[in-house]
Amino acid sequence: MTIDGDLVTHHSRRLLEATPTLLRAGVPLGEVLDAGEFVQTQAAAVADRFVAPFRAHAIGAEGLEQLSATRLRHITEAVAAPRPPAGEAVAIEFARDSGRGRLRPRAGGKPVAPRRPAG
Repeated sequence: MTIDGDLVTHHSRRLLEATPTLLRAGVPLGEVLDAGEFVQTQAAAVADRFVAPFRAHAIGAEGLEQLSATRLRHITEAVAAPRPPAGEAVAIEFARDSGRGRLRPRAGGKPVAPRRPAG
C-alpha cells in the first residue's frame, strides 16, 4: 500500500479487503500498513527463492539477451508454472502457523482471541 496525501494505492485486492477487517478488530492503521509492507517484502523473498534457480541454471551468466526466443519462452513458462502452487503453499503455511496459538496473550497483555481446542 502506498499513501500520498489523501491518495491510497493498494497493490493487492485481497490485502485491501483484509484492511477494514483488521481495523474493525482494533488493529491500528499504522500496524496494518507495516504488516502489509512486511508481507510484500517477504513475498518478494519467497518469489526470489523460486526464481533464483532459473536465473542461475537456466539463464546462466550469458543473461536473457543471449537466449533464443524459443529458450526464453520456455524459461518464461517454467518460471510461471510454480506460481499458483507456490502461492497456495504460502497461504497454507500462513494459515497453519497463524493457528498455532499465536493469538494467546503475551505476559501481562490482554487476550486477543480465545484459543481453540485441537481437533
